Amino acid sequence: MNQLSINQLDKHQEEQLLILEDSPYPSDLEITKFMKFIELIQIFISAQDVRESSKNTYRRTLKQYFTWIDHKGYDLSLVARPQIIEYNTDLLNSGMSALTVGSYISSIRRFYEWCESEKIYPNVAKGVKSPKRQNKFRRHGLTPE
Repeated sequence: MNQLSINQLDKHQEEQLLILEDSPYPSDLEITKFMKFIELIQIFISAQDVRESSKNTYRRTLKQYFTWIDHKGYDLSLVARPQIIEYNTDLLNSGMSALTVGSYISSIRRFYEWCESEKIYPNVAKGVKSPKRQNKFRRHGLTPE
């Protein structure tokens, strides 16, 4: 794996790293785990054969997903299907459209599929469905008038 430089971190990642470094007893393991995690996401994104706009979508949606995990206090190594379903529900309850939530869940499924294919982490998102879109507006057929 390539080493990730500090210049490639976004603002949230820099803050998290500074918190770890400033803690009274930061363990090298904690800092290493954090850096490996950032590296993993970067490698996943660069491994995707998609347009740059899709890579940006993956970056944005995965960042939000892992920020949510952090805010919930979940241990990354223990995340499983129930947490992804909870995330799906939280996104819907926040007022996002089913189409937007579906995009977020699709990114997460793709990430975990890739992790499993690389034998890094099991695909805990397997079988998690995107929410169904509601037809709020339907066109009415033309009438012979």
